[in-house]
Amino acid sequence: MTIRTRTFVGLSVLSILAIGVIGFVIYALGIAATMDADRHRISEVLNIHSTLWRSLVQIKHDQHQFIATGLPSLSVRLEQERAAVRAAFAREEALLRVPEQRERVARMRALFDEWSANWDRELPAAGQPEALLEAIDTDFEPLSQLAREFDERERELWLESFGQLAERRELFFFIVFGTGLLGLGLVAFVVLNTKRTILDPLRELTDSAHRIE
Repeated sequence: MTIRTRTFVGLSVLSILAIGVIGFVIYALGIAATMDADRHRISEVLNIHSTLWRSLVQIKHDQHQFIATGLPSLSVRLEQERAAVRAAFAREEALLRVPEQRERVARMRALFDEWSANWDRELPAAGQPEALLEAIDTDFEPLSQLAREFDERERELWLESFGQLAERRELFFFIVFGTGLLGLGLVAFVVLNTKRTILDPLRELTDSAHRIE
């Protein structure tokens, strides 16, 4: 193999290696950006769910207050809170990617609609406030339980996303480190090969020329 061929092969290998490293880094950055966006999405879901939970508890409290006082302003506020809860359900469902969580939100929405319908139906015919209060608490418990399950599962997904990011970060640095070592080895090989095939013969030629002179 001639000197030119060896040099060309060495430079070609180094170029391919450099292109591969750059492509891998771009790919890894894309994955990291996707996972970061997923974590932000889960964080937003948790924030919306926290607001949703507070709104549900507030509706329950206002229902109790309305039974006790009968203030018309509470009735208006209940309608506004119901609209806010339905909007929160819609935003939450749009952000979800896991099927089981989407199913939980759909069930929560159905339970909330049923809870609200029972309130509208039973309130005008309520003769005993104690019975209506008990019905409110009884109907609210399945919704409360489902909301807790949703929150627990979403936090598990949050922790899983961090675990996956840590694993991929370790793999990324391992591959980059290994590729760097390989690149250094190829550079050393090219330098030594160039020295052996070009510089050493030139030095010998120079020494011979000096001796002849």
